Amino acid sequence: MNTIAQLSARDRRDLFTEAAARSGLPPFHLEKDFWVCWTLKVLFGHAETGQHLTFRGGTSLSKAWRIIERFSEDIDLSISRQWFEDEKDPGEPGLSPSEVEKRLAKLRRHCRAAIETKLRPVLEEAIASLPGSPRIELEPLEQARDPFCIHVHYPQTDLKAPEDYNRSSVKVELSGRAEGWPMELRSFQPYAVEHFAQLQEGAEITVPAVSPARTFWEKAALVHEQLCRPGDRPPAVFQARHLYDLHRLWQQPEIVKAPGMAELFHSVRQHRAAFFGYKWMNYANLNAADLKLVPSTAQESMWREDYARMKAMFFKAPPSFDDVLASLGEIERGISALD
Repeated sequence: MNTIAQLSARDRRDLFTEAAARSGLPPFHLEKDFWVCWTLKVLFGHAETGQHLTFRGGTSLSKAWRIIERFSEDIDLSISRQWFEDEKDPGEPGLSPSEVEKRLAKLRRHCRAAIETKLRPVLEEAIASLPGSPRIELEPLEQARDPFCIHVHYPQTDLKAPEDYNRSSVKVELSGRAEGWPMELRSFQPYAVEHFAQLQEGAEITVPAVSPARTFWEKAALVHEQLCRPGDRPPAVFQARHLYDLHRLWQQPEIVKAPGMAELFHSVRQHRAAFFGYKWMNYANLNAADLKLVPSTAQESMWREDYARMKAMFFKAPPSFDDVLASLGEIERGISALD
């Protein structure tokens, strides 16, 4: 992979342009996907940092599992709490709210220290050898509660991002709150090198990735939380991606019908109660049958508009928003049988 990373801007542009012609994918997407993979290889390939991270979220569904057909803005990584000495579990049953917050505050301090002294130096050392003017940008740690963000400003070409698409940098979101279990080792490579046999040596990455079953429940819980939030607030930009991801995950019978799905829901519910604990939520009495995944009439137009803004993120023509809504209704009915 470093062979491509060390190419001149012109040669990299030509490579991604030719890969786009062969694959039918936009060259900018292929360029950014390469640097997503490069960043993952740096972090997971380092002996000290790699063993404490797990790949998760939408990008893992796309890259590691090949379930969704969209590009993602971010790399989501969970930081293992076992990395830190004397770390006490904020999710331990029976804790008072003050004790939970005390443990979460300690976890945040540990994460900030690990990012500043371990993860950032690993990325800075790797990026220092690249051509051009790449840099690592760390969002102010003391102002972040979790997740914590590192921006990898990779060497630029003159390839332009599509309208309404994400920036020309890789955003790495690191979270000590996020759960990295269950997981499985998954291998993949940049989309661009799939079309050049001579570039595939050393391009494959193998990383621990959170299971799609857990991601399904996490996204379902997140959507439910947002739809139940008082005030019918508009979703944050590109939040409709979670609706699309649920639609795609529901089409994978080996995931949604896997043994232990009901138990995994309760694990996710307990985790979100302890680590997120939104005040408008009653997690204690929340069952899978209670999950609300279809926006109300008042909410629908806001989510529909957000979904329309995502068009540049898809590999090919995405399902219509109405099809996604129909799928979400099927999910609501289907998961009711799990309780």
